[in-house]
Amino acid sequence: MDGATAKQRAVRWGRRRTAIRRRYPLAPGVGIKESASMELVVVFGPPAVGKMTVGREICLLTGFKLFHNHMTIEPVLDIFPYGSPQFSRLVSEFRRRILEEAADAALSGLVFTYVWALDLDEDTAVIASYADLVCSRGGSVRDPSVAR
Repeated sequence: MDGATAKQRAVRWGRRRTAIRRRYPLAPGVGIKESASMELVVVFGPPAVGKMTVGREICLLTGFKLFHNHMTIEPVLDIFPYGSPQFSRLVSEFRRRILEEAADAALSGLVFTYVWALDLDEDTAVIASYADLVCSRGGSVRDPSVAR
């Protein structure tokens, strides 16, 4: 860190957010619910490469909400060890329930960050299940790796 307090960092982040919004104003209707469908944006990569930072920037530009992968991991780690059956079950269920509720609510979009090991079929299956969940509720999924 740069030695700043949490409050100082929050103030800087707020100023930066305002500057970004002034420089890149939202298109009319962006971030405002106009239909009953939610867009899910998946930002993935190895640990500690900046997925949350990229997700925050996307949220600033679109008005979407950020669902960072650690939002479900951290609370469970306080109770169960990483990788234990209980840990895996709870993290999976929390993510699924949050995605279900977000897709059913009046959210225009959700940015989800994930450490996706592309060579693992189970990781691909997890993302596919999340995409199916959102699409089954009339939403759409955007994967930055295939966006043009």
